[in-house]
Amino acid sequence: CTVVQLKRRNWDGPEECKLCKEQEDADHIIFRCPLASFVWCWIRDSLGWDGIPDSLSEFADRRLGDGSKPKRELMIYLLASVSWVLASVSWVLWRTRNDWVFSNILINNPKSLAYKVIVFLQFWSKMASVEGQTRRERLPLKLEQGLRRI
Repeated sequence: CTVVQLKRRNWDGPEECKLCKEQEDADHIIFRCPLASFVWCWIRDSLGWDGIPDSLSEFADRRLGDGSKPKRELMIYLLASVSWVLASVSWVLWRTRNDWVFSNILINNPKSLAYKVIVFLQFWSKMASVEGQTRRERLPLKLEQGLRRI
């Protein structure tokens, strides 16, 4: 839950992000917090994206609504890959935030977030079809290569 949701449930903790003291909501946790920005910059650089998103709506516009009309099969693959990245990054950032807020466990190095994203991507690729696994295995490899440059 974000702080906004927790406050509705009478949570008496702070309303700000523990790291940067900004108002915390889902877009902040997943896109705007400095830890999230680090992860998105790494993904941008590793995958050759033209920018980083600062909200879910901008992510959708930027990654899914580029105006081109590739073949249907390619479009489905692109949508699956992009949503796979979003799901992995969101899960890692959300869990990291919850560990800190509720258990006072903080990561030692922002790179650990990147490694967690890669592990999730590798794990989830095994759930795809055999053909999908081959294609999905390329993404974590690209991200690992990008991480080595940091």
